[in-house]
Amino acid sequence: MTKYPEPVVGGYVFNDRQQVLLVRSPKWNGGDMWLVAGGHVEVGETIKEAVEREIKEELGIKVEFKRVFAVFDGVFPADFHEKRHFIYLQCWCQIAPGEKIAIDGREIVEARWWEVEEALRLPKGKLHIRTREALEILEKEL
Repeated sequence: MTKYPEPVVGGYVFNDRQQVLLVRSPKWNGGDMWLVAGGHVEVGETIKEAVEREIKEELGIKVEFKRVFAVFDGVFPADFHEKRHFIYLQCWCQIAPGEKIAIDGREIVEARWWEVEEALRLPKGKLHIRTREALEILEKEL
């Protein structure tokens, strides 16, 4: 466990049809939960740089960062594989034209586009709680 809370970015990537890209990661609930790709903000990196880098590393796509739209606490989330304290910076992004998803197969085991309403109908435990809260915020703005 780290000594201090860790700032992490989550990329809410949308396509031209207003679908959101959700992923499954073995780090979260053994890979049996949908959430967004993302990761740590590195020292010297802006939030924009962090989310664009993480999405490129994990999904092989270039995105355009729009803005941070929500900030959440994640104090020792039970569904994460390690005991950690996160500060989630939820970032609204748009996939760049012509990009094709290529999951890394290590941190991400599946990725798919979802209608926001469809994702919000996933049962409790199948959609990360903070992802659900963030999508509820975004749904009002789409």
